[in-house]
Amino acid sequence: MILEIVEYQPPSRVVFSGQRSFGMVPNFTIELKTVEKGTTVRYLLHPDIPTFLRPLLATFAVPYGRRDLDRYFRELDAMLARV
Repeated sequence: MILEIVEYQPPSRVVFSGQRSFGMVPNFTIELKTVEKGTTVRYLLHPDIPTFLRPLLATFAVPYGRRDLDRYFRELDAMLARV
């Protein structure tokens, strides 16, 4: 996947937009916020999905997306623990 940074507000916000693939554009935002014991990370997905694909994705993509996000955050936690 090829992504472009379309907005950057250091040190707290990065907005990405991707190239259209399978009819969708993978847009997402990562927000970082300092808290008492570290940093919270918010990953906000806001893809451009054609209307005709939405029912299909609602049925199949949600379970796979949750699984992938769980894995992503486990790996991110492991990487941050090594820092």
